[in-house]
Amino acid sequence: MNTPEQPPASIMSRSDRLRTASATPASGDSDSSRGVRWEPDRSEAESYAGGPREESVRLFPPLRPRGDDRTEPDRLQLRDDDAASEGNLTPQDRHYLNRILVNLELQREMSALSQIGTLAKYGAPFAPHANGPNSRPGASATAPPPTKSGFLGGIFGGGGNSTAKSRKESQFEGYEWDASTVEESPIYQYLFWRFIYNMPALSSAKPSYWQEQIQPFFDSFAERDLSSTVERGEITKRRMLSLGIVRIIGTYYSTCVRPIQPATPARPSSSMRLRLDLTVPGSMESLWRAVCPSNADFAECPTWLAVAGEKGRGTDVTYRIVVRAADKAFVASRTFTDCRSLASDLAHTDPKNTLDLPAFPSYGTAKTPPRPIMQRYLRLLLICLARPSRRADHLESARSAVESFLLRDGTVPIDSLKATFEKCKEEDRIADERHRRWVKIGQKAVDLQTAWRDYRQKLIDGDDELDRTMDHAKKFSKTTQLPQLHQDAVQWASIWFGQALHWIFVGAATGPEVFNILRSFHELIPYGPVKMGLSLVNPTLAIKAIVHLILGQPAGQLSLFQRIWSHVCNSANKHQRKLIERFRKRIRNDALCNALKAHVRAGYVQRQKTKQEAVDRNEDIVLTIVRERGTKAEYELVNRWHDDFLKTDADPHASSGAKQFADLKELLAAYYRYRDREQVLQIALEPNTPRLLHASISVFYGAIHAVAKICDLPGRVADTQAFLDDLCRVCLSGNTEPSEFIKLANRHYENAYYFLHELASKGGSKLDPILGWAHSGLAFIREGIPCDPAHPESKRAGVDIDGLLARPDTTHLVDEARRMADWTVLKKARSDVYLRLDLLRADTSADDDDGDWLDRTDLWQSFLAQFPPDEQERFATAANEQAHELRRTGPGGDLEWAWWAARETAGAAGKAGVVKAHQESAADAVRKSSVDYERAQQQQHHHHPAPSARRKSGESLRRFSLETGGSRRSSRDLKRPSLDFMKRTSSQPNDLAAKLAVPPPEVEATRSVLGQYLDQVKGYLGAAKKHQVR
Repeated sequence: MNTPEQPPASIMSRSDRLRTASATPASGDSDSSRGVRWEPDRSEAESYAGGPREESVRLFPPLRPRGDDRTEPDRLQLRDDDAASEGNLTPQDRHYLNRILVNLELQREMSALSQIGTLAKYGAPFAPHANGPNSRPGASATAPPPTKSGFLGGIFGGGGNSTAKSRKESQFEGYEWDASTVEESPIYQYLFWRFIYNMPALSSAKPSYWQEQIQPFFDSFAERDLSSTVERGEITKRRMLSLGIVRIIGTYYSTCVRPIQPATPARPSSSMRLRLDLTVPGSMESLWRAVCPSNADFAECPTWLAVAGEKGRGTDVTYRIVVRAADKAFVASRTFTDCRSLASDLAHTDPKNTLDLPAFPSYGTAKTPPRPIMQRYLRLLLICLARPSRRADHLESARSAVESFLLRDGTVPIDSLKATFEKCKEEDRIADERHRRWVKIGQKAVDLQTAWRDYRQKLIDGDDELDRTMDHAKKFSKTTQLPQLHQDAVQWASIWFGQALHWIFVGAATGPEVFNILRSFHELIPYGPVKMGLSLVNPTLAIKAIVHLILGQPAGQLSLFQRIWSHVCNSANKHQRKLIERFRKRIRNDALCNALKAHVRAGYVQRQKTKQEAVDRNEDIVLTIVRERGTKAEYELVNRWHDDFLKTDADPHASSGAKQFADLKELLAAYYRYRDREQVLQIALEPNTPRLLHASISVFYGAIHAVAKICDLPGRVADTQAFLDDLCRVCLSGNTEPSEFIKLANRHYENAYYFLHELASKGGSKLDPILGWAHSGLAFIREGIPCDPAHPESKRAGVDIDGLLARPDTTHLVDEARRMADWTVLKKARSDVYLRLDLLRADTSADDDDGDWLDRTDLWQSFLAQFPPDEQERFATAANEQAHELRRTGPGGDLEWAWWAARETAGAAGKAGVVKAHQESAADAVRKSSVDYERAQQQQHHHHPAPSARRKSGESLRRFSLETGGSRRSSRDLKRPSLDFMKRTSSQPNDLAAKLAVPPPEVEATRSVLGQYLDQVKGYLGAAKKHQVR
């Protein structure tokens, strides 16, 4: 991994991190790039440090050039910054400008789905007009008022079904659908036509299915006018889902439709990867071997150093440094300020860092680096000066400064430090073991990810890899029998799936609520009768019976699905009632509270008018509501509260006014959450919803019937039940680290693979339609869309990024692209750090001597502390900004991955109290469980019976107490889901100020050319659909 010319991993310019795929060697650099190295020579012993001194001790050997070639070795860094400063676009700039534009456009089109009549713009098979109950053509004037809901208590006094489908509800009085107000969605329109409309099974659906089932459902949902992120001051689950969809589609679509000019992504350089390894430093010898050339013997290093202890707090820390050189020992007590002064002197001596000295570690203004990090810095400093990669004019001065810093207190007897040396030796042994495990697991992660990338690339290249995969799945029933490449790819996919589960149920602010919904459905599904029916009767009849059991409405009563949905909404709204009562008592102003309530229950037209006015005025919607519905005195009072709220950086505890305004925001959010659940329930109770589900199952009935004949459905249902039981157990446990979810995925991916094995081994020609559809998707990634769809052999269509920037001032756009590249590389590095940590924790075979060193924040700070001072200053500034702004897409936010959505999530930024209250409400909703998940987990054996045995017995892998009537635990024995993000958010202002964070990317300047981008892409997307290019 290390090459002779490679500088220390801790020495790397900012541009070095932005190495492109083409510029980064696969494994080190060639021998031809090796330059001069300097080795000790006694004849030059007097050539530095002011000449010889009697019995003086030197920490560094004298230097002489090795060989006759005195060419300076190349430094591992790129010089692209010079060309970029002249305004030239680099391939990397084009890649990230295209990536930003794709995600912005996809998010805009996703938001358009909330508009009434959006599907009418998609063309066939949808009707050319809105098709909702209140927006379809011919919908007459006001219908009778809706009846009071009997399921939610009717806090707003309504919400029932309309008595006539063709008549408008009262809240839509005066509303007429206008097609010109609906935004176009060219990308999703094409993707829908290519991958959904032409999907097997759906491709045979009649036009009536799309126009009478799907389109009315979407338009009816839009007519319900569920609250937005801005109104509620929090990220709604719909917004969260849309961001996730955009992230996934954007990653692949930006590959399918690329810039027409050369473009390439940024990748971590070799120095960055080495720096990742040094995040957990080992002994001085391991540092030497990592930093120096492979032929450099550690015996050439004449000096050994260790930081044996530290005292003090904050910035008043004193380090006890021990040095051994030339059979003599030295002890130096140096404060943090002394160490920082040394680094400052070295920077002043060599301002351009031609010696490639390590960066002085900084943890912000109020915290000093831990002892191992300071020890890493001093040891690297000695190594760099003992074996420099080049002879520089500043070498002698730098060596003298370090010698004076370490040796000026004089020698001490070696025997007096025997105990200290033994202690340091033991610490080095432990550090070496940790470093070995850290590097080994890092290499494992690289190998798995490389295997996944190779496998994915083979799929895309179209060399029949998909067919080979299905052949392997047909032949082998276990993943351990697959070729090594496929085994590694499966393992990487399992790790990714575990990380995704952790984010959904723990990392996201809505995690507890999503988990509660899932658990409610899981506990109410009758797995026992379902498995019994599938095992005893004809699968076809059993599926029909299950469908009727779940969706049937006997004697006009609610179906099982509607009852479950009603139960979920009721459970959630009980806690919203409590929140409403709590905040009304805090505010102690019924007039203001009633004004918010009146706005929420107002008609569609009035709410839209209020929201638009808030946008036009660029003000908080609470102020707009009070202006419309309150008195002048009430508006002035709320306006003063709002000013206090802004002056205190949205801290509700800073002043009484800020607290009152925060309570108003939370009360409005609670009212909206209550109304949203009412509306969602009414959607479930609409007559069209059961018909839609029946029609959808009918469309897929052929595929379901084929799967039922191929697979052991009782066994697969049991596998699903076992997985959901295990998922609930992990979420309810006290340990909800990502490693636990990775282990969860590892416990169950074999069952998922066996399902694929059943399909491949028995499916035969029945799988041809779905495989053909998959081949079409891979071809889209590989070949994109032709410029002239009438002639498919024409060159590939793409985006003219250079043409978009053909205007006078594009500096801000290029700056955003480069900031995005910088952020991407550092995000990849952080993902590497976190993945190593999670894999170490998930490795049950690891010898966990102590887990104190496996701290997520400490490891990330250790990595960032290796950057140059200017970079660390940027990181500290970003941390301080995030501490005040609390951007959900900012550093440490639960939506940091949604980097393009700062504007869409701005309504939920800067209000930690709203996020906390929402999570507390969700956690309160985690009620007593009727299932003993711990007991279920004990019954799950790691060595499952053979698949054939399972099929013969017809038994589930395990049963739980809902079926068997087993014992139930008390509510105090069940733990609530971890609220890790809530804890991080509430502590962020205090923690981030003393730490480092990667500055988030910006996209607002690039948004200005989104219209030109849309003009470029919609032409060939529409033409491709017209000419049936797929």
